[in-house]
Amino acid sequence: MTRGELGARCGLSRTTLYEVTGRLVDSGLVIATVPDTGRRRRPGHPAEKLALHPAVGRLPGIDFGRRHVRLAAITAPGDEISTVGGTHSPAAPWSGAS
Repeated sequence: MTRGELGARCGLSRTTLYEVTGRLVDSGLVIATVPDTGRRRRPGHPAEKLALHPAVGRLPGIDFGRRHVRLAAITAPGDEISTVGGTHSPAAPWSGAS
């Protein structure tokens, strides 16, 4: 997304949004790329697209089902890296549950 698209979704002020995204880009967690300039509707600089850095954009996922548990590692865009899972009885106790 561009900063403008992100701002429209989250409702942050432009100043706050630029400060936060600037820090994330400076830290290397987010990368900013300029898309191919091709034919554009408006003159000037093209808007940068922001994305999580692929090397740090890995997330865990856990799916607790009535009869199964599935663990997954995914990239920030949602591509699956690996998964593991297993089944259990619906009456299985939660270890350490209060």
